[in-house]
Amino acid sequence: MGDAVGEDLEWVLHQVVLTEDETRLWDASIYPCLSTPLVEAVFLAGVVYGMELEGMDVGEEQKACLQEVIAEMDGATLLLGIASQVEEPDQAAQMESAAQLLELMAGFLRCTPGFDLGDGEDAFLDEDVYSSGWSCPLGTTSDGVDAAARLGLGESVEGVLESDGDAGVFVFESVEGQLYEIEVELGSLSDSTLALCNADGYELAWNDDRSVGDPASRLFWRAPVGGDVYVGVSGYGEGSYTLTVAVSDIVDDYSNGVVGAAGVEVGEAVEGVLEYPDDVDYFVFGAVEGVLYEIEVGLGSLSDSAVAVRDSDGYELAWNDDRSVGDPVSRLFWRAPVGGNFHVEVSGYGEGSYTVTVGVSDIVDDYADQVEGAAMVEVGEAVEGVLEYPDDVDYFVFGAVEGVLYEIEVGLDSLSDSAVAVQDSYGLVLGSNDDYGDSLASRLVWKAPGSGDLYVEVSGYGEGSYTLTVGVSDIVDDYADGMEGAARVGLGEAVDGVLEYADDVDAFVFGAEEGVLYEIEVILGTLSDSAIEVYDSDGVELAWNDDYGDSLASRIEWRSPAGGDYFIEVWGYGEGSYTLSVEVSE
Repeated sequence: MGDAVGEDLEWVLHQVVLTEDETRLWDASIYPCLSTPLVEAVFLAGVVYGMELEGMDVGEEQKACLQEVIAEMDGATLLLGIASQVEEPDQAAQMESAAQLLELMAGFLRCTPGFDLGDGEDAFLDEDVYSSGWSCPLGTTSDGVDAAARLGLGESVEGVLESDGDAGVFVFESVEGQLYEIEVELGSLSDSTLALCNADGYELAWNDDRSVGDPASRLFWRAPVGGDVYVGVSGYGEGSYTLTVAVSDIVDDYSNGVVGAAGVEVGEAVEGVLEYPDDVDYFVFGAVEGVLYEIEVGLGSLSDSAVAVRDSDGYELAWNDDRSVGDPVSRLFWRAPVGGNFHVEVSGYGEGSYTVTVGVSDIVDDYADQVEGAAMVEVGEAVEGVLEYPDDVDYFVFGAVEGVLYEIEVGLDSLSDSAVAVQDSYGLVLGSNDDYGDSLASRLVWKAPGSGDLYVEVSGYGEGSYTLTVGVSDIVDDYADGMEGAARVGLGEAVDGVLEYADDVDAFVFGAEEGVLYEIEVILGTLSDSAIEVYDSDGVELAWNDDYGDSLASRIEWRSPAGGDYFIEVWGYGEGSYTLSVEVSE
């Protein structure tokens, strides 16, 4: 695959885009660079990897089934469509993609031995995942839109949930821009839920408890467009209820979207009220490129606020809930990437009054917060810096030499917790670290894949001072970390190795014969947890294992599809010694 996609893209494809905390958006953007077969192959490899992470044994038969599902559903076109939405989001297209992805996942489940989808095409989706009856994010069921009872506005309708998992579905005609109040009063039903959906089964709004300690349900919803809207009533247990859909008599003070947002001058304090649960108020102000703004929501009768900055398409650029621990006031610092109009969204928990202020911050930032304007740091040099406000980041640049192992460390001064990342000029993360060892400081040991300027991003949790050092590591790596320079291992030979630093990888090569079953095993020494992968000479993963049995060690049984050299990568969680062996399985 390396020859087909090029060195740079091959490197991208080997990056981890799923972490414990987030999924990075840029992984989707690589798909347009690939041919259709490669798009499907990359996606299939990710699916198999995820299934194996969950402890599932994915054999060749299952892989063939998954590949067939992807091809049948034109998975490449779907993935390319998702990739296009990263740069040019479209809500309708996103909804369509979500439905197709759901169908694709259902197809994958059919490839899983012993997994019973139940009777009917949507049995698994409707009954196993969402046991509370009709749940509109997954479309309709026998209780769905086809059997929906039409409601008149202001009309109260009595209903009964006859069994656990039953649901009642109703429909009413909405008018664009109108605010509706939809309420379930409990009869013999002890606890209800409400779901508001469109005709395609996508959730528009949802509520469980009307308020703390009140198990009835109520939601307020403003129609973005006119047309039929479906109300799903479900609950916990059986019993009777009364449903009412009415036009709300609440007069909202500010628009709840970018359209119609109220203008606010920089430095001006504006009072507002969140009139109902889930109400949001939108404001717009003219920002100047590069200026740092301080946006604060002071509380009146509102008990807890949140604030966000959005662009003209409604996409979130910054967000804050609590100004500090135990302080429900919201405040964020945000630097405008370009000049123009930006929107402030004020929301909260409950109802009440507030005051929003948009001002220019008087903070003077010591270092740029992006690659443009990054401060040069010499290798071996210690640089002091300060994160002046929450979400502040400081950027530095250094000249890297291909193949050199660097140690990049952030020492804590008044900053209580740091994080560090290495990026290229496009912002792609090449390596990162949050906490090192038992410390909240950060240290990254990282080998440069090429020569040239690379960037160090220092961030943290809170504000405070730190010291950054970029140095050449004195670690001597025992084995190459890629196919180039991989150490040859003989059959029946036990090879001792050490992962000298976090993210270290040791690469080996062995000669295999077609059709032979091999047992590849990593025995733990001081290393606490290992993983192994087998690749062909094109870098395509053929087998993988993390934990074997009840052990954190690793073992693969793998049959060679053809004669020739194959590559093994050993890596782990942390540092330490191990023993690798490759044998013909008996």
